[in-house]
Amino acid sequence: MHYTEDGTKGSMNILYISSGISFGKHKYKCGINHSLNFLKALSIDNEITLVMFTDFDKEELRPLVGELCEEVILVRRNAYNRFAHRILRLYCFLRNELAEFYKDRSMEMKAQLEALNQPDRFDIAIYDNYSIVQYSDCINHIPKLLNLTDSMTLKSQEALKNPTIGLFNRAELVRRMGRTKELEKNDYRAFSKCIVVAKNDRDTLLELNPLLDIVVIPLHIDTEYFKKGSDEKEGLIIFTGIPWAEHNADAIHYFCADIYPLIKMKTDRVRLLLIGGRQRKEIKRLIANDPNVITLGFFDDIRPYLDHATVFISPMRIGSGMNMKMLEAMSMSKAIVATEYANRSIGLVSGREAVICRDRFEFADAVVSLLTDTDKRHFLGANARKKAEADFSIEVYARKLQELIEATTGDKGKIP
Repeated sequence: MHYTEDGTKGSMNILYISSGISFGKHKYKCGINHSLNFLKALSIDNEITLVMFTDFDKEELRPLVGELCEEVILVRRNAYNRFAHRILRLYCFLRNELAEFYKDRSMEMKAQLEALNQPDRFDIAIYDNYSIVQYSDCINHIPKLLNLTDSMTLKSQEALKNPTIGLFNRAELVRRMGRTKELEKNDYRAFSKCIVVAKNDRDTLLELNPLLDIVVIPLHIDTEYFKKGSDEKEGLIIFTGIPWAEHNADAIHYFCADIYPLIKMKTDRVRLLLIGGRQRKEIKRLIANDPNVITLGFFDDIRPYLDHATVFISPMRIGSGMNMKMLEAMSMSKAIVATEYANRSIGLVSGREAVICRDRFEFADAVVSLLTDTDKRHFLGANARKKAEADFSIEVYARKLQELIEATTGDKGKIP
């Protein structure tokens, strides 16, 4: 740890090891990447050496993270197209391996980390993503934090609840469950503390190993990037989320099959915009003959689409972690209609910051009501924005993260 001339604590030297941070259009394939915002928060008070896997051209990527870090070391990772990724999943299924571990297995990464494993160079190492756990033994002498976001065990358990899940996806999740539980029970012990974003994820990890030190720090959003711009358009409902993720696939199917028909019975002045990529065949059948349902991929900048939306919906019923898309909509001052499950770990107050619904009938009624009530939409959107600023901004997150880092570096007895 560094100290200023008056003896107070200064910035820390942090080794940040990442499985990858996405940018531009690639960034929004998975929303604004949590790892990028994590790095932004981390860079406010600290000096960072970043070691990161990348699928991008190194010279293109380096300037994008260079302004946040003292040093950037990029390790090339093989890119997989859709066909190659399917082959990889089948290969790992037969060998009972985790595909993410296989993709992030690299002798170059191991060599880079071992070269950085020098006494007194860093105050703490932060590992981003569970697939990077395989390099935990490359760094010693200092505390190590593991930034998980969510529990992979809980994520798999929740995904299996999707009634429309494909046979191979179900078989793959069931088969990998044992490996995931073993990983989270045993391999996480190499870290002083693990960070998750929701209580349910912490509870799942503690059930696997009560000796783990699990800290809950909710997700955060760049409220300067996501803020209201242009005016909304009439009668436009929007949902954002990658359709191949089981929690999103279930939410889209639930809305299109059970809620959207109820809305159309009450109004014909409505359009539904699904942003996230190619929809599954079950969804395609539901929306095939409806010209008012529009499906799009992700874009360099999704904010204009959120701006134009009249109502943002989050009909989530399953999943781990937190609903990042809700934070984006809150920051953009959107009127939100969501299930109770989508609101977990966010805590929006129904009627003041959003409309939180218990069933499909309440959900449909709330959407129809908001489509015609401009004042109510603006009231909910303004309050949602205030909550995003007060509870989920990068500045708020940075303070919580810094407190955790200082507590971890000061707790020498917790170094594995």
